[in-house]
Amino acid sequence: MGKKLFTLCLSLIMGYSFHLNAQTVNRVEIEAKKVADDYRVIPIGKEGLIMFYESEEGAKGHNKIWVFSKYDTDFKEVWTKEFPIERGMDFISSDLNKDKLYLFLGRNANQGASGFRDNSGNFEIVTLEIKSGTIKNTSGTIPFKADLSQNFSVIKNHAFLSGKTLPTMSDACLQGCLTCTFTPWIFQYTIFKFKPVIIDFDISTGTSKMVPNTEYKGNSFIMESEKSFDGSGMDFIIKNKPSSQEQTRFFLKRYSEKADELKKTTIKGDIKNELVTSRVMNLNDKEQILVGTYKRATPPKRYFNPANNKAMAIGTDAEGLFFSKIDGDQQKYIKYYTFKDFKQFYILVTNYGNKQKTQKQIEKVKKKMEDENFVLNYKLLVHDIIVKNDQYIMIAEAYYPEFHTESVYVSDSKGGHYENRQVFDGFRYTHALVAGFNKNGEKLWDNSFEIQDILTMNLKERVRVLPGDDETVLVYALGGSVRSKVIRGSDVVDGKTSTKLDTGKEKDKVKSTGNSDIEYWYDNYFVSYGYQKIENKEAKTRAEKKRRVYFFNKIAYQ
Repeated sequence: MGKKLFTLCLSLIMGYSFHLNAQTVNRVEIEAKKVADDYRVIPIGKEGLIMFYESEEGAKGHNKIWVFSKYDTDFKEVWTKEFPIERGMDFISSDLNKDKLYLFLGRNANQGASGFRDNSGNFEIVTLEIKSGTIKNTSGTIPFKADLSQNFSVIKNHAFLSGKTLPTMSDACLQGCLTCTFTPWIFQYTIFKFKPVIIDFDISTGTSKMVPNTEYKGNSFIMESEKSFDGSGMDFIIKNKPSSQEQTRFFLKRYSEKADELKKTTIKGDIKNELVTSRVMNLNDKEQILVGTYKRATPPKRYFNPANNKAMAIGTDAEGLFFSKIDGDQQKYIKYYTFKDFKQFYILVTNYGNKQKTQKQIEKVKKKMEDENFVLNYKLLVHDIIVKNDQYIMIAEAYYPEFHTESVYVSDSKGGHYENRQVFDGFRYTHALVAGFNKNGEKLWDNSFEIQDILTMNLKERVRVLPGDDETVLVYALGGSVRSKVIRGSDVVDGKTSTKLDTGKEKDKVKSTGNSDIEYWYDNYFVSYGYQKIENKEAKTRAEKKRRVYFFNKIAYQ
């Protein structure tokens, strides 16, 4: 595609489109009483999209009414259905499986960086037939405390849930008491160890079974799950830390639809490098690609992160990316790339840390980063791999937890004193790294995309990607705008642009936008959505003068 063809436009409800300088844009608006995560949009390809929310009306007994609507690709409403869901259930994840959409709901859900933490063990799986709108639900129970990540997939009426076990209240108390004696630090001993959890839940019968994974020493958990190439089985990546003296190990296991183990592969780093995170992609029934992050097995003297210009504590932060290939049950190779190997990313993160610095401070930072004892260190969200023109495109988003200090007055026997406490503000996104690899794991090119002004408690992928024949579009939503960049390998075709999403009504003034995001839809289309408070002093009715809405727009790159 040529540079001039990559023009961002907002599509009208009936399929027409405007260029960036269009003033009026039609879209779908739904009255919202509050700005929260009650409304959801799930793209379902060329079938359109599903929008659903928990209604404030029609509650009966222990149930609340949820409203489900299907829209076609022109935003024409196809059907709307109401369905009772038990009170307290929250949406966690979804899986599109041919002509059905499955929703995973959990009671008292607490979604943070690790996913869904269940406090009661109750969950529901809602099955929605896309064509007819027929809705069914099946309830299940987990008999122990578990932290279930958003690894939710359905194969032939079998739902797979995965994550790790959580300590009971008594274990947590005992561990706290033991910590006070310094025993864990001296002998590296803990009462409770995390264990991997895989649950096979039969949606048709409402019965579940635990998939055995008891062979691991130390702490282990399910990092990711992925359907097999033909969709008949499930692959799970298990992360295992046997002890503080041993390196972290990864295992790739495949199960059939009935949770029978089919194969197991050990994913090995080497004596110098320790794997931190990993994602898997099935190329065919035998070959798989793994990508992820790693760090040195023997830590350098100091980690360095230019985002805050200070030494970082040793933890889950990564020093680079790895690329590995599996053939059958054997690992063929693994290749490592430090963040300094990604030139565009390296330049961008360095400049990010230097924005507020003097020239003298900048020179000091550069000198530190050239020192081999300092390692560029980042937390990354690694996306699924994209295959295009015999290339494997990797996308990863860099972020860090942000805090501020508060002074709190604490009463004591002497009257009281002030203490400084660290308060977590959220996750700050900084940049996206994009790189292309060949089938041998050799890096062909790399690029970067600066992410600005995103601070959120909900850690998830924000950057969406549309790969063309020669060029790639990178896009993310921020407030009432869409920010994008077009690259061709290491070259920038169109620099970063910001496009405001107009309401399509004259004299409208958007006062605020919340919880906005963007998802890939189909072909060259995306859907952007969120909440807005809007004022229009010249509107005819009182309701139109001030309105709070949930909206979604269709966006096309051509």
